[in-house]
Amino acid sequence: WAFIAAASSSSSGDPGARAAMIQRALALVPESEGLLTVEDLLPYFPDFTVIDEFKDAVLEELGRYSKAIDTSRAAMDESRALEEEIRGEIVEIAARTIRLPYNAPCAKCGGDITTPPRGFAIFATLGQDPHAVAAASPLAQFYAFPCGMAFHTTCLIEAGLPWMTPPQQRRCLDLMNTVRVPLTRDLKKLCKKWAAKRAAADG
Repeated sequence: WAFIAAASSSSSGDPGARAAMIQRALALVPESEGLLTVEDLLPYFPDFTVIDEFKDAVLEELGRYSKAIDTSRAAMDESRALEEEIRGEIVEIAARTIRLPYNAPCAKCGGDITTPPRGFAIFATLGQDPHAVAAASPLAQFYAFPCGMAFHTTCLIEAGLPWMTPPQQRRCLDLMNTVRVPLTRDLKKLCKKWAAKRAAADG
């Protein structure tokens, strides 16, 4: 567009030819669909060009700039409003409480959420106290959802792993290895399964 503008701006010193040249060059601005502005054309105009010869184009350009600024300002205001709305929702969610019966069942294993998951019985066969294992776990004992359902954390991982995408599964397994999550029999099977898949994918 700059090359075309330079070619369009070349003319003799004849006033009529100069006026035609300026109009020809200014016609490129709307044709370029925003890639070329009046400001871009100014270096190609002769030094003796006066503002009156392209005043209308300058005013039109200023009008476009003004509209663009108004549009950007409206978008920024909308973004700020959305940000404030999201922050308010986060604060509301953080302050929200869910009441559950003391013996509310885990939606997966059926055991009381205030007791170790039923899958922790495997630790008793290994000579470990399931309650002590649960107490030493770095994870929260359970998670409750607004719908009223609650899960032991390990039960939630068991239920969620098969539905995760491969990158999510990889991330979950890495975190579990890092914090040393106590593994039930079912969780061990899932970890081995997805670890094998990961090894096969990595080649």
